[in-house]
Amino acid sequence: MLSHIPIEAILAALLLCTALVTTEESGWVRAFDVVACVAGGLARTRPMVAAGLAALALVLLLSTGDVPGIGLLGVNLVVLSWAAQGRRGTVLLAVVLLALSLPPAALWPADGRHSVASSIFFTVLMAGTVLLGLTWRVLELRLVAAERARADAVRDVRRSIAQDLHDTVAQTDTLIAMRADDALDEPDVPPQVEAALREIAQLARGSIQDMRAMLHVLRADTDRPAWQVTDLGEFLSAQRDRLQRNGFQVDLQYQPVPASLRPALRQAVGKFLVEGINNIVKHATPGAHCLVALTHDSEQVQLTLVNDSADGGVINRDGLGLIGARERIEALGGQVAISSAQGRWSLRAALPIN
Repeated sequence: MLSHIPIEAILAALLLCTALVTTEESGWVRAFDVVACVAGGLARTRPMVAAGLAALALVLLLSTGDVPGIGLLGVNLVVLSWAAQGRRGTVLLAVVLLALSLPPAALWPADGRHSVASSIFFTVLMAGTVLLGLTWRVLELRLVAAERARADAVRDVRRSIAQDLHDTVAQTDTLIAMRADDALDEPDVPPQVEAALREIAQLARGSIQDMRAMLHVLRADTDRPAWQVTDLGEFLSAQRDRLQRNGFQVDLQYQPVPASLRPALRQAVGKFLVEGINNIVKHATPGAHCLVALTHDSEQVQLTLVNDSADGGVINRDGLGLIGARERIEALGGQVAISSAQGRWSLRAALPIN
């Protein structure tokens, strides 16, 4: 928001630099410029101190009888900031500072000519400053209201999505797990069917856990990821076991990654790995040989999934899961290569460590 930008301090610094470079008057005028510009710089963070310094600078000018320098704009900057913050007493402060500045302003030009025009000019300048600050305040309040409305709309959408996911996907996964358990309790279940049912139940329960984490994030209005990978070594072992349960021969190559690996990179690798293995399970021929490799050097982390299949296999390049995983990799500055030829398909990803 506008209030988070130190505009007053920036403007005051520019005014002070200009005053120190251009002022050729007495040392009192220079002192006035410095105090007035410091007041303008503190207007946002220390408004009462800034008002006091602005008044002190004008009193200093009155006591010496000198003509005001460019630092007088620093005094107006204090009033501008008060009005922009919607502080009570802004008009009173403007009147007091204007009253203190009019006698020196009447000496502008230095020979006293055009004193009425000078006084009118500085009065209009102060009034314009107040109006500009009030306009700034109105714009900021509108921005705040628009941001709040946007946040409320996003919150409503997230909660609606969470409710829909709970009523459909989560309930369906729960029902799948229950039906798989009921089927396992039946007598004389063939070993192959029993293994498949156990995996179905396990996958359904895993999906339920992931869904609960996702629903928590959607309802909590936070950007904390619901899907977490804390240990890539354990994660890789679990995915290898999943492939083996589906009848694949797996060659796992893992080079432990540094503990300081960025969390976002860890999640991207994990997501890409899951989507790649999903493609193997869905499209490759059971019993085929698979290579799952995670290695790294000083600059990159490399993830490789290769599957040898009698019919060449199929890569679902347009699957939303793989597209999302690829977007994560590329968003972190990485590259993804997908190929399929001569009975072998592969997914490769490389991400910069730094």
